[in-house]
Parts: sequence; structure tokens; C-alpha cells
Amino acid sequence: YKRKKMTVFFSDIQGFTELSETLIPDDLAFLLNDYLSHMTEIAKQYEATVDKFMGDAILIFFGDPNSQGVEQDAKACVEMAIAMRQQMKLLRERWKKMGYSALHIRMGISTGYCHVGNYGA
Repeated sequence: YKRKKMTVFFSDIQGFTELSETLIPDDLAFLLNDYLSHMTEIAKQYEATVDKFMGDAILIFFGDPNSQGVEQDAKACVEMAIAMRQQMKLLRERWKKMGYSALHIRMGISTGYCHVGNYGA
């Protein structure tokens, strides 16, 4: 592994646990797949690395394996987050027309040192 300065992005759907208790599995799977697919596509447009999905949460980072420099990576992450918010507005409107309640996302961004590499492999 190696130590690198990176920008890390985390996002999840507000109230997803409660939502999962009220929707049938097919509806929940549709919403989750639609949301994650759109957010992943946006991440790719900004050359981010999608690290993992954890239920409704997404962990994305900038700076490994490719980096445009720490400052530019952080800027790209913020621009990606704004694009995701804009896309979420469109998804929310479409889902509302389909009869689903309004969903909102939460986001966090941090730049600092991380250890990257394969652990336990």
C-alpha cells in the first residue's frame, strides 16, 4: 500500500432505512438501481474512482489511480457533487410522477492522506 493525499466523497439517501420498510422490494430495487446508476455515470464523467456501494451509500475517491493534482482533484469532486445534486432533482421529479415520495441525498467531501492498496490479499 501507499500513502497519498486524496479527496474522498460519501453520499447516501436520507431516510433510506425507513423507506425500505415501506416499499415493496421491487420498488425499492428500482429506485436504488436508478439512483446508483445515474450517480455512477456522473462519477465516471469526472474520472472518479467508485470504490464501493453500501446499500444506498456510495464511496468515491479522486487521486488514485489517476490524479490531476490535489487541488484539481478536490475541485473535480465538488463539481461532481453539484452535478449529482442537479441529477437528483431530475430523478426526484420523475419519481414523484411515478408515485414515489421525494428522496433527498446527503453528501460529505474530505481531502487528506489515505493509505491505498490491497489489504489482506
